Amino acid sequence: DGNVNTDKIMSLANSDEYPAFVWCRSKGKDWYLPAINELKLLLLNTDVRNAVNQTLKQQGCTLVDFGRFKYYWSSTEDNEFCAWLVYMGNGSTRSGSKYYNDYVRAVATF
Repeated sequence: DGNVNTDKIMSLANSDEYPAFVWCRSKGKDWYLPAINELKLLLLNTDVRNAVNQTLKQQGCTLVDFGRFKYYWSSTEDNEFCAWLVYMGNGSTRSGSKYYNDYVRAVATF
């Protein structure tokens, strides 16, 4: 669960070394970096994606820009040095070094 993962990172004394988590939490206490399956759910479950996009339209954006697919970080670790990313074009995944620069999607439950 991404919220649990974010809470664990934010409780570390060196949490500032994890900018993706810090950025997500800076949006508010209910915001977090989603786990791999949460990102896939946002993309692949039509009902969930449509509900989220309906809300995002009010802010002038959508969940996925289908013209420019990107990899997004998840809060799911692969090992000590790597975490999982989700390709928002089709839900495929890859492991990447935690030092790579890729996109981040903050989510909140409400």
